Amino acid sequence: MPLPDPAQAGLFLLSLLAMVPLKFALVYLVGLACFWTGNFHGLSLSRVAITNILSGALVPIALYPGWLQTICAWSPFPGIVSTPALIFLGQVRGAESAYLIGTQLLWVAVLWIGARLLWRVAVRRLVVHGG
Repeated sequence: MPLPDPAQAGLFLLSLLAMVPLKFALVYLVGLACFWTGNFHGLSLSRVAITNILSGALVPIALYPGWLQTICAWSPFPGIVSTPALIFLGQVRGAESAYLIGTQLLWVAVLWIGARLLWRVAVRRLVVHGG
């Protein structure tokens, strides 16, 4: 496997940097859901399973049936594994790489805004016992 050229490597690194807050936002949202469920373990296992399937971590998204590829395309999950992998492998280049990185950043913003709004609602449910 040849290494990507310097421009492609830069786009790959940018995609990796965008992946970190994207993954954090998803984990944070699942953590906020514990205000309503009271149990993190089940939610965490579900998040891992859904993320592994829809991100392309288990099977490349290109091998999914069309309807599942559409679901993946409209979700933030490909930005976690598929986008950086496609850029690194050179399967997307230039403008298409920039579009995928922009999509990652858009999802970061959407999830962060959603998390902030959910936090405002969740903190009202907080009950602390003890001194």
